[in-house]
Amino acid sequence: MTTKRPTLADVASRAGTSTAVVSYVLNNGPRPVSESLRAKVLDALEQLDYRPDRHARALRRPRRWRQIGLLVPDLTMPLFGTFVGRFEVEARARDHLTMIGNTGFDPERELEFATAFADVGIDGLIVVGAVDAVATAELCARSRIPVVWVHNSRGRIEAPIVGADHYDASRRATSSTPTPASGSPSWVGPRTTTCSTATGRPSPSDSRASHPSRTEM
Repeated sequence: MTTKRPTLADVASRAGTSTAVVSYVLNNGPRPVSESLRAKVLDALEQLDYRPDRHARALRRPRRWRQIGLLVPDLTMPLFGTFVGRFEVEARARDHLTMIGNTGFDPERELEFATAFADVGIDGLIVVGAVDAVATAELCARSRIPVVWVHNSRGRIEAPIVGADHYDASRRATSSTPTPASGSPSWVGPRTTTCSTATGRPSPSDSRASHPSRTEM
């Protein structure tokens, strides 16, 4: 069941003041608000987990650049670094500024970045390798932020995930790999006994019996 999004009127009622005063606090003006009343409004905002309507703000403040959030687990890994570089290029070509959060595979940090991005009013979020997809998805739903999930995610969510066909990539790579003297194709990769795949297709470790020749890195 979807929880009703708190409104400016709800905040005003909780703080015992008017919606105009709440607006003054949120926008830091144009009229002054006493410190005691400001504290009540801020407390009500926190209790209700109020998030300003980013669409309404966008209408009031026309702008060329829109903002998109991008969460990745580890920027030092070549795969994720490549993702970020390509996303930034494509976003800039469409007048979107990219805000990047490096989660470090930490679910608390992932949610912290997502919350901060929501607070500044991003227009969309891309999550690469989600660590806690459920919590992040719930936050974005409350804040009405569209999300695109990429690569994989931890936690079951009812949303499609943009991924790569590793099986087809492996087929293409091995089709151009020189065949060793044994006549069997080599496996180029780390020493491993198990290898899970999202497609359910056989992994390299599943087919060692038929392809015994291995080149380890």
